[in-house]
Amino acid sequence: LGGTSPPAAAASPAAAASAARCSESGEWCSEGAVGCQDPSDLWQCDTIEDYCPELRIPSADRVIAAGLRGEPEEQLHTATTLTTFLPIPPAPLGAVRQARPCPPKFRRVHGVEEVVCAHGTGGGGSWQPLGANATARLVDAEAAEGVLCELDGRFGVRRTYFSSVGQLHNASQGLGQDVIPNIDQHMSDYDAAYFETNLEIPQAGLYTLSVEVVGKFILSLREQLVLTGRSRGTSPESFSSEALQLEAGFVGVALQYELDPLLLGTDVAGTALVPRLVRLFWQAENVPGLESLAVVPATALYHTFRSMHSFPRIINLINDPDQCDSSIVNTTGMTDLKANDTGILFDGTLGRDYNQDVLCTWLMVSSGFMRVNFYVVDEFDIERTPGCLADRLEISFGTDEELWGRFCGTYAPGEILTSVPDVQRVTLKFITDSQFERPGFSIRYNIVPSSDPQPPGLPPEDRRLAAPA
Repeated sequence: LGGTSPPAAAASPAAAASAARCSESGEWCSEGAVGCQDPSDLWQCDTIEDYCPELRIPSADRVIAAGLRGEPEEQLHTATTLTTFLPIPPAPLGAVRQARPCPPKFRRVHGVEEVVCAHGTGGGGSWQPLGANATARLVDAEAAEGVLCELDGRFGVRRTYFSSVGQLHNASQGLGQDVIPNIDQHMSDYDAAYFETNLEIPQAGLYTLSVEVVGKFILSLREQLVLTGRSRGTSPESFSSEALQLEAGFVGVALQYELDPLLLGTDVAGTALVPRLVRLFWQAENVPGLESLAVVPATALYHTFRSMHSFPRIINLINDPDQCDSSIVNTTGMTDLKANDTGILFDGTLGRDYNQDVLCTWLMVSSGFMRVNFYVVDEFDIERTPGCLADRLEISFGTDEELWGRFCGTYAPGEILTSVPDVQRVTLKFITDSQFERPGFSIRYNIVPSSDPQPPGLPPEDRRLAAPA
């Protein structure tokens, strides 16, 4: 009685009494009213719908087939370093969000940490970098990029690889060295390899080391043999050491691996069909997080103790985390084109090669007939093949998508790519296979009246179906 209260926290006030007083009659009245002649109309709250979608990259949804023990199995073996993406969930218009910090032992290499939900060019919400004056214009074209974190370059395993077995004791026969995240090899182009690293023991305890292998191996700690084994046939087999008392700190690890030549007399049709598989596991029942057998992660392996900038060299399984989206037809800003309209189309991130197996589509529509001129902006570098039958940029016109030309190879910045006359509808498709990747393209389109002549410098028609000479 006699107390005042503000309304409960609301998502969105639909009615606006800021405070109320409890009267002798037991009613809530507007604060300061006498005799409760002015009953309070308290706030009513409506839910604010999310306006901006989740900020993430398409590769974050990639599903990887499981390995023998259920752990993620990577694609064909290659030297790489580990990265992780920090998504931001959907949010209402005007919401400000901050990405989570990078995981321990990772560092931020790309993206914006603080973003705000603003109006986007596609008629919906778009995440913008905070501080980019996103409210100054009705629509903002500057999209924020999500935070990408990379494992520190000191982590990983140094690998010397060999083209044939029996050469592990002759360093001069090695084909080369690289650094890989951990010993979790499912496939390799090499028949033998020598792995060296330093294993960080988090706390003293009894540790069991296991190796899953197709072939044969020798595992050593501090130059002392602890485990050896040979699989029978082409199916992976597991071998485990006795429990080892290890103290907290670092232990030097060496693992020699060879594809077993004895496999050649079995049912195997050829050595190319035999997986070069070798994986290192660990377990410690009394160490939190290691109660069950698991692949030794990259964060527990140091190939060096010196801080190394940009090493190991990054060869991403996915070249471009911000590749154009193959699941949509991009019509942003191109649904009602008119004379003098212009814009830029690009395959992904400048400075990164495009990905394998891409099919991106852009659709340009005008209510009247138009001529569309295409010019190279920063780059045009697509795998060159006869007739542009592999990776290519296809341009077609009309509702039936009649082919105008296929483009590949290299064009210089500023060079005109092609000019499509007398059209109301133009479709562009960027198509790649699973073989080779190049930097990609960024091109500018200019809409001019259909009656305009073709621009100077236009290449001959035979360039529309082939790479430039």
